[in-house]
Amino acid sequence: MEVKISQLFDYGDEMAVPGEAPAFDPGEIKELTMQKIHGELSAPKPVRAVRRASRTLLIAAILAGLFSVTALAAGLGIHQRRQEQMRGRNEIEAHQVTDYVEFDAAEDTAGVTLLSTINDGENQVVYLNLAPVEADEVYDPGMQRMMGQQDTQRYYMLEVEGTEGFSMLEYTPTDWSFPPEELETVTLEGGHTLEQPTPEAMHRKLMESCYDAESKTLTLRGYVADSRLSPGEPVRLHVVLLELRDGPDNSRQVIRDFGTVMLTPTQHTVKTVRFDTPPVFTNADTGEAGEVLGVELSFTGVSWLVRLDSMTTVHTRTPEGLSEAEKQAHARLVQSWLQAEDQLVWDAKLNFADGSSMKSPGILQSPYADGVVKLTGTLGEGTLDLNSIVSVTVCGETFPVQ
Repeated sequence: MEVKISQLFDYGDEMAVPGEAPAFDPGEIKELTMQKIHGELSAPKPVRAVRRASRTLLIAAILAGLFSVTALAAGLGIHQRRQEQMRGRNEIEAHQVTDYVEFDAAEDTAGVTLLSTINDGENQVVYLNLAPVEADEVYDPGMQRMMGQQDTQRYYMLEVEGTEGFSMLEYTPTDWSFPPEELETVTLEGGHTLEQPTPEAMHRKLMESCYDAESKTLTLRGYVADSRLSPGEPVRLHVVLLELRDGPDNSRQVIRDFGTVMLTPTQHTVKTVRFDTPPVFTNADTGEAGEVLGVELSFTGVSWLVRLDSMTTVHTRTPEGLSEAEKQAHARLVQSWLQAEDQLVWDAKLNFADGSSMKSPGILQSPYADGVVKLTGTLGEGTLDLNSIVSVTVCGETFPVQ
């Protein structure tokens, strides 16, 4: 919204002030100015007329508090713009995602503010704004490499108060494509080469996507494991800028503390499809078989429900008391089953009402319980339109989704 400075001073020509300069309340000035910005000011507050005076005194008083109000308005603006971006990038409205929750901006946008959250079935994914953050405090991977400090790294970290440990907040670029001139070739161990963006290109891309210079706001994404949360019970999230220093003691130091914000865990909607005749897949190395019992579909990912012949030895702890040869044999068995599971999911597809299809997301987690392993993959970015999925294809067979 564009608001002219002159409009903020338009309180009427008949405004009268006492002979001596009034003591304007900064809180009242802030309230009046914000009302003007949002178009809510209807009439000037009546005052007792003593004599007609110039508006200079009033203008001067308003200007005294205007800069703090301008910063506040910028903070509110970036809050709303980031929410609009998240809705668009994740197709929240197009896919009718009921699990996605947004939060109003706090009046004071300094520190950490909560933009939105969605539960992906394993984690509560949170989007946060941090402010004020100077441009040279955006310590993304590109910036870290440009700094060339191998023994010292700085990261924005998130913790759930009352629990131990931090998790790293991550940057969420809207576009991760780079022209050839912004790529460099890196040689890995074994002589393999890899093309990756230069530090400068990476930093520029992340600054464009995640940093707002006007409000000095940095937008990041974090994950809170559901195992650390209780359904419906609010938790306090604490965000800091942490410096990690390599050395004998691996010391860490809090450089900045952005404060805390409250989060109430949200629901995770799941559509479960059980297969009447489970399809079978084979471990090519051992000849053993596994079967796919069904699939769980959510707005954020897919879980294939699988049972294996060697389930208890593959997806549980390594048995104790094994000889070295037995340990190696067990490791080979586990690896062969993991490869079979990866291939199973790699070949699986989701089929949509418009005739299109997409590959199932790759396996990120494989929790095991009650004889069944969930081969779970999440989209990372974007959502699924559950109402448009008409069938799934796995092991070469197609099953309807009701």
